[in-house]
This record gives sequence, C-alpha cells and structure tokens, in this order.
Amino acid sequence: SATTSAAVSNSATIPLDNINGRLQTGLIVSGVGISAGTTVSSIFQSGDGNTVGSITVNANQTIADNVNIRIGDIPSSVYLTYGFEVIT
Repeated sequence: SATTSAAVSNSATIPLDNINGRLQTGLIVSGVGISAGTTVSSIFQSGDGNTVGSITVNANQTIADNVNIRIGDIPSSVYLTYGFEVIT
C-alpha cells in the first residue's frame, strides 16, 4: 500500500509516499480514481527505507493527492507465465 504524494492528472506516473511492502512490476493497482485493470509498469523508490518514490502504470490516471492506494494481487497471467496454477 501507499499514499499519493501529489495529485495526478491524466498521467501514467503516480508519485507515492508511505510505501509499505515490496513493489514489483505486474502488480495490480487499485484505489479511488484508479481504473480497473491498472498494473505497475515500472518503479522508482528513494528516501529513507524506500518509503518514497513513484510508479508508472499501464494507463493514464487522474487521482487526487493523499489517496490511499493498494498495490498487490499479481494478475493470473503473471502466475501462468511463471508456471503457477491459480485455483479460485
């Protein structure tokens, strides 16, 4: 999870702070203002303990400042790429 550190207007780059957990490409991004099916394309982390940075996602977004977002849940296509079977 993380919080947007600035408003985003029709951009694929989302500035973050309060990053909690490990980020990786392919993870699903969700939260208020984030389109369904949005995934992480690239990551930049800095600051003390890598808690500040930004992610680039696969589609432009418009998101307010200080919005809590969830970054997680690897899409099933990623599991299948690595040979794992997803049972739901």
